[in-house]
Amino acid sequence: MGISIRPASKSRAAISAPRWAKALPVPNSAPRSVWKRTHPAAAELLGRACLEAKPPQAECAWERLTLAAASGRPSAQSVLAWMYAQGVGGKSDPGRAARLYLQAARAGDPTAQNNTGELYETGRGTKPDPKLALEWYRKAAEAGFAPAQFNLGRLYAAGTGVPRNFAEARIWLEKAERDGIPAARQLLDWMDTQKSDKSQTGK
Repeated sequence: MGISIRPASKSRAAISAPRWAKALPVPNSAPRSVWKRTHPAAAELLGRACLEAKPPQAECAWERLTLAAASGRPSAQSVLAWMYAQGVGGKSDPGRAARLYLQAARAGDPTAQNNTGELYETGRGTKPDPKLALEWYRKAAEAGFAPAQFNLGRLYAAGTGVPRNFAEARIWLEKAERDGIPAARQLLDWMDTQKSDKSQTGK
């Protein structure tokens, strides 16, 4: 029996969406010269607010988050990568998403580290590399990011990029379950089934 569970995600998207900050009022009429002088952190918050607006204001989000990401903010780079990965506003570019995620991941952003691992696992926007996928999942998992804990446990359970190790898989999957990833229990139950089957067959 194989494992068919998808990588953990904070959203329905294949790439986990960033953890949003509290929404700010969307500056519909602010002159471009004003927000271009805005502090990068404020530009990022404004960009996030544009994404959370109903309906989302894609152009506003692209402008502000591009500004914040260009200033070197890893969290903004991660959000911008997510937008490229999802094709927000019609701008789909998996390769650029991968580059931005890697940039943010190297700077220590856990969401980006998890998503970089997923890109290396699936080959979306980059060459597949199971070992690099494992490495980036581990970095995010050790930082306490629950989807990465699930993904790391899933790779150990499947033996992807690393020898199969149910004991190590259980450690990370139990952490993920405690932190709110329901699919972790499904995979833990599957592992128990595998052990039961082996004990019954004597293998």
